[in-house]
Amino acid sequence: MFRKLLKNIATFAVIAGAIITPGVVAHADDLICQDFFFSIEAKGQECEIGRQDKYTSSYITMKCEEAEFAEACYATWAENQNGERKSDDYTFYEGDWQAISNSVYEDGDRTAVMIARLIDDVYEGGAYFSGYWYSDSGIY
Repeated sequence: MFRKLLKNIATFAVIAGAIITPGVVAHADDLICQDFFFSIEAKGQECEIGRQDKYTSSYITMKCEEAEFAEACYATWAENQNGERKSDDYTFYEGDWQAISNSVYEDGDRTAVMIARLIDDVYEGGAYFSGYWYSDSGIY
């Protein structure tokens, strides 16, 4: 009897959770994670982090897992394959995760290109960064 009651409560909780939280749709099978590692030698220099196909109008998500120096940071933005900017700048320090609003897909492009510019390298000798990013975050 007690087991049946617990089972019914658990079933209700799952159904209620599915009904109450329909705002976020994640398609895990569509998410393509790309690792990145880049090194920039001086403040203001830019480099391409990577390119990915874009299938939806969702956010691009990025996580900076490691920086050469904890205080070092870079700015990143999305472009299309023709070099046209499709988002604002987003600043990243080690440990930062952000959802990057962009118009790559809405403007008819199907490739997102992430560009980075070194903002602060702390000791003026450049810095490296690593992490991962998704062109389609699953957040619509």
